[in-house]
Amino acid sequence: IADLVYTNRTFTTKYGPGQRRRRKIFDNTASQNLVKISAAFHGMFMNPQTQWFTFQPENPDLRRNRDVITWSQEVARRMLSFLNSPRIAFPQHSHTSLMDIMAFGTGPQTFVREIDNKVDYQARSLEEFYLEPDENGNVWGYFRKLRLTIAQIKRKWPDAKLPSQFNSAKGAALTSDKHDVIHSIFPREDVEINSANPMTMPWVSVYFIAERDMTLLNESGFREAPFFTPRWLRASDEVYGRGMCGDIIADIAMLQQVRKVDIESKELAIRPPIVAAAYGMEGELLTS
Repeated sequence: IADLVYTNRTFTTKYGPGQRRRRKIFDNTASQNLVKISAAFHGMFMNPQTQWFTFQPENPDLRRNRDVITWSQEVARRMLSFLNSPRIAFPQHSHTSLMDIMAFGTGPQTFVREIDNKVDYQARSLEEFYLEPDENGNVWGYFRKLRLTIAQIKRKWPDAKLPSQFNSAKGAALTSDKHDVIHSIFPREDVEINSANPMTMPWVSVYFIAERDMTLLNESGFREAPFFTPRWLRASDEVYGRGMCGDIIADIAMLQQVRKVDIESKELAIRPPIVAAAYGMEGELLTS
């Protein structure tokens, strides 16, 4: 699917910046329809121009209270305005996540409140993730691999105790060479309810360098899981979803092969192979 439909995602093939990724695609029908169906779902269910969600209490009596209704409508209006703000960019990220869900069946997303009280919402690439299920098949742990330069690591965690070779890095080693950083989020065993201390919150968040001595960069916590992983369809014994493209991948592959053969046959018809003695012909050769 990553080779024939959604080439912005790579799992087994690595590409450089700007490198062509569509070498196996000879017909754009599948990739164009993926964009169209993702846009259709986005427009129908999460249209930023409409109030596509609301709130109501579970208590039936409160649902009929005018003050509660007014309060719920105002909260929903403010939340929609917040999600549509350029800083959050929810419509753009949700469309990207929908394309992942339609293509691969799983669209990881993170919603994190940073130290400066800003909220960072991102649609993450499935290739970076490993999801750990619990005994019921629900996502229990979240592990993400980031590729960061030493300069980026220093800016994000200025107080981290880095290896000596990181502190002495200069030039390209500082700004160009990338290193693997693992972000792990999983439930904490010793929890203090309603605690303001990140080290006792229900969810553990750990960043460390996945090289040499596994240097710890940061450890904190969250009151709630800062990630969610919507899935299209899921087999009973699997944690990752299965997307719509998986059901028609054989047709997509056949279409690409047919288009490739069609292009090759037309090229041979226009410029057929000719057997001739070396230096036995002069002037332009006409094949039609």
